[in-house]
Amino acid sequence: MTGIPSLTHIAVNMTRGPRGIISYMEDGGEVESFFSRFNPLTGSYRKEKPLSVKAAETAIDFTPVGTLETAGEIYDESQKEDPDYAKMGIMAAAEAAGYIPLAGPAVKKMVKGGLENFDLNFNKVNQNKIFEQEVNDLIISGKALGVSTEKINKDILDHAKLRKKPHPKRAFDDPKVEYVDTKTIVDNVAQLNLPRYDVGEFGGEFPTGQMRKSQYEEFADSGKETLKENIFNEGFKEPIEIEISLSDGGVFLYEGHHRLQAAIELGIDEVPVVFRTRQNPWNTPPAQMPGTIDPSGLDLYSTYSFSDLDFKNRIQTPPESAAEMRARGATVYLNDDDTLSSRQPSKYYTPMREGYYRKTEYEDGGVVLGKKTGETTTAGRDVYVAPNGDQMSEKSITFEIDGLFVNIPSIHNGTLYSSEKIYEMFMNGEIQPTSAHRTEEEAISAAQQRSDTLLP
Repeated sequence: MTGIPSLTHIAVNMTRGPRGIISYMEDGGEVESFFSRFNPLTGSYRKEKPLSVKAAETAIDFTPVGTLETAGEIYDESQKEDPDYAKMGIMAAAEAAGYIPLAGPAVKKMVKGGLENFDLNFNKVNQNKIFEQEVNDLIISGKALGVSTEKINKDILDHAKLRKKPHPKRAFDDPKVEYVDTKTIVDNVAQLNLPRYDVGEFGGEFPTGQMRKSQYEEFADSGKETLKENIFNEGFKEPIEIEISLSDGGVFLYEGHHRLQAAIELGIDEVPVVFRTRQNPWNTPPAQMPGTIDPSGLDLYSTYSFSDLDFKNRIQTPPESAAEMRARGATVYLNDDDTLSSRQPSKYYTPMREGYYRKTEYEDGGVVLGKKTGETTTAGRDVYVAPNGDQMSEKSITFEIDGLFVNIPSIHNGTLYSSEKIYEMFMNGEIQPTSAHRTEEEAISAAQQRSDTLLP
């Protein structure tokens, strides 16, 4: 790779079109796109009228569609003195998903043509952001137009396969389910139980007790996806359930210990969660003593979203630390640097199996490799097993920076990062190159020579 391409004028303008209009408006942007002067049904232009429109004022009040009358509704909206471009944007996104089959060929042509422009003019980092916007648009427009959750999720999965993106976000029937930063959940929600099976080796109905070797072997012979592989391929089908004890404010993970573990191993940034209240904590001693939040104002046996709770502002005390767990004789793990952890470190992760996970581009967050082989390179770097079985330690990428061609490892702490992420980390001073050269040929040759001598 020789440098990171910048956004073109066309690409910037296209983010204000139907594909990105919803997310764009959620960020407070003004709708100054062609929607302010272009009628998507007739192709005619009108005097431009910039207008600030928030996504909160969108087409939630639209009637369920699928008829020609709805197409007329878009046309009528476009002819108003102050048309609601947010509504028109949602309708365009919905039409692209097939929710409005009769909305007119002009809309379809614009939206689908936008896909090609984005592919040509965006680097992978921005394409990932665009993909998130696309999924968000599918969910918002589908919900607004009365499309079933099952249909929305089918469209999302089809789109994820087309765009070669792993673990897409999904829609849920429960409006209280919300995607939340994975680290926030890990750091503030205690584990009621430790994971009782390896999420990289099992994925069926979990039997009572601890998993036996024979059960792992039986599952492997079944040809089914493990939980980790399934989440990588299709995302979370059920939210993680978190319970709050009103008597003491304790917060603990109730359902989804294994799903959360899979998310950690896959490096997924956000997980779907929902909060439920109960009066008292469970009688069974938890694997990790919970932290607490302020439970004032919460109703018994009620369901809340992360935002409804204003969770972060309610936090009072953190969950029990690994050192505190060890002091009372609870199960803890030892990291590579001999520090204690309440969760399994990466050296215990089981890699996904070739043929059981979709071929995708690496995400910004990187792909967590499998277990360490126990070997180190001549440069002192650990050797890991990739999901496809290959052994990796560096996997160098060549960049052109300030007239020089530099080689930079793309594997750091057991995670294989995309070229865009490696470039960002390098520019931020987080990582260092292994060599710099005057020509690209010299750099590539040096990287190959280094690779040939790394393994003992």
